[in-house]
Formats: sequence, C-alpha cells, structure tokens
Amino acid sequence: MKKQSEELPGRLGNKDLTVNDDKRINQNLLHAMKKIGLDGVPPDPTVTYDSTSEAIQQYSDSLEPLYRGLFGDIFSALELPDGLMNETKTIKGNEGNEIKLYITKPKDTSEYIPGILHLHGGGMAIMTADDHNYIYWRPS
Repeated sequence: MKKQSEELPGRLGNKDLTVNDDKRINQNLLHAMKKIGLDGVPPDPTVTYDSTSEAIQQYSDSLEPLYRGLFGDIFSALELPDGLMNETKTIKGNEGNEIKLYITKPKDTSEYIPGILHLHGGGMAIMTADDHNYIYWRPS
C-alpha cells in the first residue's frame, strides 16, 4: 500500500517541494517566475491578519509590479486566436465617470452577436482589466 504522501500531488504530498522541482509546472511560467525571484521557497508575507489596513495596502501595492511583470512575460508574446480583434471604448457612467470597455470580437462582423461580460474581480486592489493575462483570457 502506498503512503499518503506518495499519492498526493505537489506540496500536498511533499511539503519541501519547490516550483523548480515540480514536474507539473509549465516551463514558461517557471522562467517568468525565476525572473522576479518567485522560484524556490516563497518568502513569508510581511503582513498578517493583525496588520493595519495601511500596511496590508502597502504590501499589496509592492506586489503589483511583480505580478504585472510575471503575467506580462507569460502572456504578452501570445497572439489572439485567428479572426479576433481587441477594441477599447470609453463610456460615461451615471456620475460622469469614465468606464473603459475592453471588447474582443470577430474581425469580420458588423451584426449584433452574443457576448460575455467580464468584470475584473481584483477588488480594485491589484492589476487591471487591461493587463496581458486578461487580454489573452477574454476570448477563451
């Protein structure tokens, strides 16, 4: 009979496993993670549940460039599937604020077609709907 640790994947089965040694990791992702120092053993966060909201916000702000760089490295070189185009439009909200709409649609259509509404769920705390990963994921 196998031990439980032999049956579970990743760090569930081996608490000392790093992304460098995990056979399941996508090599493009690993390369991008190495560029920003996220390979190996991840550092402990500098904030806890007891930290002030200001400290948590500062910590979150410090991570944004890392995540933008990571996703930019992975997704910026990927092309949209054939026949699609990206378009950005700005509309006015009820209070006069500007709302950006990022639209991915077939290149050769002039008629109304069904669509999917994607609301960026980052809690307005990290990254934007215009980052490379979202641009790539929209047509998925």
